[in-house]
Amino acid sequence: MASGRPDWYGSMSMHGKFGDLYKPVAVDAEGNLIATMYGGAPGARHYIAVDDDGIMKANLALQEAAFLTVRPAYGSAQKHSFIRVVFDDDETQLFEIEGQGVVYDGLIFTNAGDTPNSFVYRLYVDDVQILNMNAQDILFYGFTGLNKFPMSMSVYDTTDHKYYSVLNSIITFESKFAVKIYQNTGGNVTVEWIYHYALTP
Repeated sequence: MASGRPDWYGSMSMHGKFGDLYKPVAVDAEGNLIATMYGGAPGARHYIAVDDDGIMKANLALQEAAFLTVRPAYGSAQKHSFIRVVFDDDETQLFEIEGQGVVYDGLIFTNAGDTPNSFVYRLYVDDVQILNMNAQDILFYGFTGLNKFPMSMSVYDTTDHKYYSVLNSIITFESKFAVKIYQNTGGNVTVEWIYHYALTP
C-alpha cells in the first residue's frame, strides 16, 4: 500500500539498467520522466543535445546519405491569365501577387497593331524593379532563349507587330511580385499574359 494513499493504491520503483548497474528512473517536479539520450558514434557515445526550446539538432553535413533533397514548402500551383488594352503614355499593372511564394513561369503576348515597338516590360520583386526594358532592347542584347536574364523574346515580328516575351527562370519573392507594361508612344496595344505561381501556406 502506498503511504498516505487509499488501500487500493499501489506504488513501485522503476529502475533502468546502466552497464551492470540498475539505477532509479527519476521524475521532475511535475512528474515527467527524466532521461539522458545518447547517440552512437565510431568508438564512442555522445549526448544528444537540445536547444532552449527542447528541439534536437542534426548536423546534415555529417549524414551518410548519397544526397539530400530539400523541397520548398510552397502551396498548390495557381494560374493567372488576362487580356487587356494598354493605353498610350500609360503604365499598366498586368499582374500582382502579394505574400511569400514563387513564380514558376510566365508568357506575355503583345499585339501592337501598327504602333512602333515602344512598350516597356517592368518586373518588380518585393517592390524592387528587376527589369525595365522594351522588346527591341531584349532582342538587341541577345536574350532570345533560356538564360539567366529574367525575360527573353521568343517571337519578335515587326511585320505584324506581334511579340512574345517569356519568363526565363523561377523567381521567389518575400512579399510581392508584380508585372507592369508601359506604352510610351504610338497608340494603344493589346496585351495577353499567363503566369503560374504558388504561395507559401
